[in-house]
Amino acid sequence: MKISRRSLLALVALTVALPIVGCGQAVASSNAESRPTGIPQWVPLHIDHPTPGTVPLPAALTAVSNVRGAVISPNQASAVLLAVWNLRVQAFLTDNRSLMAEFETGPALESDEVTCGCNTRDPRGPIYGESVFVPRQRTFPAAFFAEVKTTLSNAPYVQFLVIARQSKSTPWEVVSDPGYSGEGSLDQPKIGRGGFADAAVRDTDSRKLPSQLASYWQTWTEEDHAPLHSPFAAGTWTTQVGASYGEDPPGSLSSSNGLTGYYAFEGGGANEEWTFGTATGAITCGVVRWQTVWTYPGGGVYQDPAQDNWGPSVAPGTYQYEAETQIMQPCFVQRSGVPTVVVSGQGDPDTEQGMNPHPAAPPLPSTLT
Repeated sequence: MKISRRSLLALVALTVALPIVGCGQAVASSNAESRPTGIPQWVPLHIDHPTPGTVPLPAALTAVSNVRGAVISPNQASAVLLAVWNLRVQAFLTDNRSLMAEFETGPALESDEVTCGCNTRDPRGPIYGESVFVPRQRTFPAAFFAEVKTTLSNAPYVQFLVIARQSKSTPWEVVSDPGYSGEGSLDQPKIGRGGFADAAVRDTDSRKLPSQLASYWQTWTEEDHAPLHSPFAAGTWTTQVGASYGEDPPGSLSSSNGLTGYYAFEGGGANEEWTFGTATGAITCGVVRWQTVWTYPGGGVYQDPAQDNWGPSVAPGTYQYEAETQIMQPCFVQRSGVPTVVVSGQGDPDTEQGMNPHPAAPPLPSTLT
């Protein structure tokens, strides 16, 4: 299930002397402070990716193209989509991370493997509407795009999938899997010769969109308003979510856990952005990561022996600070002459990292025990 970061604040114990308090939203402060000395702007991620399993994959994922001059035909792409759809249902139902790693990679796997122990993947329902974008590609690496009408938790949901293949010796894999709740109309490809979709040009403006959205959300968080001259249209993942971010400025104290939070957004890398042509313009899907660094002035951030506070990726002990990272996979609908629409942006738990462990306290003298 995809859930927002503010609803996912961990249940935390600060130090041995402080009580454990429940989840909730951080309280805004009128005197948000800059990061204290020793607290970095961004903590490099360490993710314990699963080892791929050895379950035989459907033949569609490794099949040779049946159309001359293209690595995959539109009909084959539809077969690949159905195969990975069924694999995702199977992997999510059984929480099988090794199976996920056989047919997913990149942001999709990072989003779906869920190493924090805080939630699980919910399987999508059956496909009841689809739009598949298959540009003619003569060599690998290659990718195609699909928009699917389905359900999530018995409610309407629109799933996006970017499916890529690196070489003839590797299978087709899901590399990006954003989506949004609701009915929504599906974008349509502009179909050309042979049933292939017209390819979009990956220009500089498209490549900048994830980093621009990261900067947009950062401005809301720090200044409680959108940046001037924003390229984005007002909507759920811009003005609405931005206003909620503005309620929690960096340096404010969280009522849910008694910790001080510092927030940062970072756009994904060059290999985490894909653009496809549509009948009315283009759609670009990318990555933004959101990191909260939790601190406690004058003390430490505590992980209990059972690893319930911060999940299994953080060893028991007390740390100078804890870095909690979430991955978003926004998609951008681009049409000439109008602001860019952000159509997805829900966050998924990514990783928890305890940083700069404090020395263990010496045992009490036997006369005091």
